[in-house]
Amino acid sequence: MSIFTLFFCGTGSNRNDSTPNAVIEDKDKNGAWIFHAGELISTLAKNMVAQEFYSWTIVDGPGSGNLQEQEKWVKPGNHHNIMGQLLGKGWENNVAHALAVLKADPSFFAQQPGYIAQKKQFQIRTTNSQPIEVVNLVGWSRGGVTCHMMANAMAEDPKLSHIKVNIFAIDPVPGLFQFAEHRTKIKFNVHDYYVVYARHEASLGFTPVMTNNLDVSGKIAFYAMPGRHATVVGNGSETGDNIYNQPTDFTEPGKIVRCLVEKQLTSWGVKLNNTLSLTDEEMLQYYDIMLADLPKYQLMSKNVYTVRDYFSAERKVGNESQNKKWSQLNMLASPNFSGKDIFINQHHMNLFINYQSRMRLNEADMAKKFPTTCQLITKLPPTFNR
Repeated sequence: MSIFTLFFCGTGSNRNDSTPNAVIEDKDKNGAWIFHAGELISTLAKNMVAQEFYSWTIVDGPGSGNLQEQEKWVKPGNHHNIMGQLLGKGWENNVAHALAVLKADPSFFAQQPGYIAQKKQFQIRTTNSQPIEVVNLVGWSRGGVTCHMMANAMAEDPKLSHIKVNIFAIDPVPGLFQFAEHRTKIKFNVHDYYVVYARHEASLGFTPVMTNNLDVSGKIAFYAMPGRHATVVGNGSETGDNIYNQPTDFTEPGKIVRCLVEKQLTSWGVKLNNTLSLTDEEMLQYYDIMLADLPKYQLMSKNVYTVRDYFSAERKVGNESQNKKWSQLNMLASPNFSGKDIFINQHHMNLFINYQSRMRLNEADMAKKFPTTCQLITKLPPTFNR
């Protein structure tokens, strides 16, 4: 079975952001993001075992400097950074490029002089002569939304509509007035659908998409994580954005998200180098640290990338016409017992219960390993039955 994986970078981000302490500059706003272990999407792509274009490729995000435009397999858009950052200009062109790569379609450059990079890429792409049966789509921010766009474009293409699609979208934010149907819905070709949402983002224009048609044929999972939009892909700063000379004590969400994506990609048949390979105990320890630091994560919402969204005291999720508050969505709300949030999310709770059962540990042993979680549990009424 032939598998192809597409990585879509977020707004302002590109393939070069995998370097530890990589900085994504936003010169128009005189700001930046830093990723202390490298930004997640570019890091995943860098760690792919196969040669690029044989079974995968990565697409730079809108507003990231047009560094990839001259190597695209379609006529490039060359949009100004501001238009890319504000309106996502360039992401439709990104989808067209990805479709051409997927179909091994050289029609844009094959008969023209030059285009040396594309012609070399085409040679690599056509070395893999097996028909593609599965396409994995992974993206952050507008790159996460581009996963929806790509899947929908494939569903409408007679040459690609039969291919099974798996999606892992990380905080898929389209931006203000960018909630068109082909960005907010998924179609029949999507098999597995996984999505991460950042809980403490308060910036106006950063409402993430939640598709309202989730009748996929495979598995669905939602992961609610503390922190801001960039926290979940590797920004470890205490504000979730700007950067220099700040404590980097908030790396746990990014590590868990990376591990979740790596494990899912592996289950989808992808081969990766340098995976985190966290054990269940290590993940539970990271969750325990997040629980202890929740008040600090809540303070992150005082920082914004644009201006504060004063229309809601908590983050909204959905689309422009049907936004819902975070607390109204059961799949995102923390597991609640007797009015107390004991776990970060459903994944944390399931991992905790299964780990204790599998390892046959008593409460004292669990408390030594995960003190904050167990302390919260001991405060529950005696009638609570774990």
